[in-house]
Amino acid sequence: MGYKRGRWKETWIMDERMAMLRSWVSGDYSVSELAAEYGVSRKTTCKWIERYEAGGWRALEDQSRAPRHHPNAVWCADCQGWFRTGDGTKRTPLTISDGHSRYLLRCQSLDGSTGFTTVAPLFIATFRQYGMPPAIRADNGTPFASTGLGGLSALSVWWVRLGLEVERIEPGQPQQNGRHERMHRALKAATAHPPQADLRQQQKAFDEFRREYNQERPHEALGQRPPAEVCQPAQRDYPSRLPEQRGYPDGWQKRRVQSTGQIKWKGQDLSISKALAGQEIGLEPVGEGAWNIHFEHLVPGHDDERKRQLKPRPRLSPKDTLCPT
Repeated sequence: MGYKRGRWKETWIMDERMAMLRSWVSGDYSVSELAAEYGVSRKTTCKWIERYEAGGWRALEDQSRAPRHHPNAVWCADCQGWFRTGDGTKRTPLTISDGHSRYLLRCQSLDGSTGFTTVAPLFIATFRQYGMPPAIRADNGTPFASTGLGGLSALSVWWVRLGLEVERIEPGQPQQNGRHERMHRALKAATAHPPQADLRQQQKAFDEFRREYNQERPHEALGQRPPAEVCQPAQRDYPSRLPEQRGYPDGWQKRRVQSTGQIKWKGQDLSISKALAGQEIGLEPVGEGAWNIHFEHLVPGHDDERKRQLKPRPRLSPKDTLCPT
């Protein structure tokens, strides 16, 4: 890494933070090495690692814009890195962790199917055991996102109905979910090289990894404590029934999305998204023949009657609470 930088000069602060975090993301340096190299304390180094991994580069700018850091504020989820067990069957691990404590809440071997009906019961079981966090962070892949309106999937629509904020990392930026990505690398190294003989043995290996990771493995950013000593239950219980939709203001048009993903609009069928089937959406007039499409607090699209064009947002913006980038 070269030369000692000593104390940070004010005009260098952001550049130095970004340089330090790039070094951290490379995986070549420990917290102690970075602290010594950049002339700051280990506590400060851990603070900026926490902020970066929770909210990306913008989280480094100042405290007022930093994301949540209290326990169980954000869970991280992923379906990553399928492989075949010894019997030739495709396996995909679904993992859910608490972003603050790194506690691995669930590590479940799936048989290759990652659809809503497969993963939703696993999230329900996790919510019932640990409570529900304010937000869940995931990538842009199945089942967390889609190529449809606003990138919404059946799973993310369900999360929104439960009152969760859905934080989506930027495409091609896995470091924004960095602590979860590092856990996945350790998981694969410990359990999938080589894979186990079958599903039962693979799940047994996942369970043993989860026990060791949570109960025994110290984490430098946690003061050399294991996640089990830091993790706390989330404050909100999983509801016995799905909350009612919040509704939309008077003066907006309201439509319920059909099973085909369409609504009746101006005498025609307008395709919205199959992920929103059964949901009520609001259409906000924003100009002559122009409408913003709302789902709960999100604005996943815009309809322009004059151009006969439905314009989706491929990713919902930070303003829509989907991705604090």
